[in-house]
Amino acid sequence: TTAAVAFVGWRFAGLPIAAAIALGAIVAPPDAAAAAAVLKELRLPQRIGAVLQGESLLNDATALLIYRAAVAMAVGSFSLASDGPLILLSAAGSLVAGYILARLYLVLTSRLHDAASSTVLQFVSTFAVWLVAERLTLSPIITVVIYAMTLAQAVPRRSSARLRVSSYSVWETAIFVVNVLAFVLMGLQARHIIERLSEAERWGSLLVGLSVLGIVIATRIAWIAAYRLIIESSRYWF
Repeated sequence: TTAAVAFVGWRFAGLPIAAAIALGAIVAPPDAAAAAAVLKELRLPQRIGAVLQGESLLNDATALLIYRAAVAMAVGSFSLASDGPLILLSAAGSLVAGYILARLYLVLTSRLHDAASSTVLQFVSTFAVWLVAERLTLSPIITVVIYAMTLAQAVPRRSSARLRVSSYSVWETAIFVVNVLAFVLMGLQARHIIERLSEAERWGSLLVGLSVLGIVIATRIAWIAAYRLIIESSRYWF
């Protein structure tokens, strides 16, 4: 999706290639909050829900890595030949670090039974994982996502119902507040941007926005169709 949007932005909207890639990275990942809302209505098993939400978060992390690289490319501080392998190595290291830190958290909290202390420790450990990954020059986003996915698979089987109810209530409220603040901030920024545009620029921006939306939808439909075709073909041959 990032590549498709970047091509349209570069070829038809006249954006520089770095800016076009940044635009593609912004709109490419599905929203993890939207996925959680849909899954909540479907009542899927907890394990499947954790995997699907983790996939959305991992897509977010990957898109943010691409976005940071595109912004660095735009300001001239990024080289694909020298920085590309470092990004791949950082991503691989982040996967390992997230898993190891999650297992360490499970060991250290195996005897913790107080709901308030457990919830506070969850917040503290999550920020600590981010800071550790940043200090090790890894990707904090990927590290935290893998950390959370690993805990989501193991914690429900190890913690009591009392701890889970307290944890879910606090995290659900925190996530709701953060999502509301994010959309409010985007809305406040969009108003100032629109006010600076002329009438012609507004219509041009609207046309580009609708084109990007159409490309995102079409690319995802094509991807799902191709994926199903590949799966069915592999079943036929193997």
